[in-house]
Amino acid sequence: MSQGQLSRRLGVKKSTLSGWEQDLSEPRANKLSMMSGLLNVSMTWLLTGEGDGMPEPGELELEAGDFSSVLSELRELRAELRAGSDRAARLEKKLRNLLQNAAQ
Repeated sequence: MSQGQLSRRLGVKKSTLSGWEQDLSEPRANKLSMMSGLLNVSMTWLLTGEGDGMPEPGELELEAGDFSSVLSELRELRAELRAGSDRAARLEKKLRNLLQNAAQ
């Protein structure tokens, strides 16, 4: 993720983000929390460089089986989301009918 992309996602100016990186200023707690979530690292790692941080380059070695299991899980999730969306639509329609009947 580029500095510009991260600053947009955090809702701050690029110069503000640059100031944080150069230790010229510090982010507020809510921005620090957002940044740790966006970067998938702990707040401790952002502040001290210790703890759960980003893996070193080359540290992520995936096997072919990993891809198929992740793809399978993703397909299951999509099916669950689709079913949930359909259920929500049915409940919304039922609620509208109930409200319409109550108004009559």
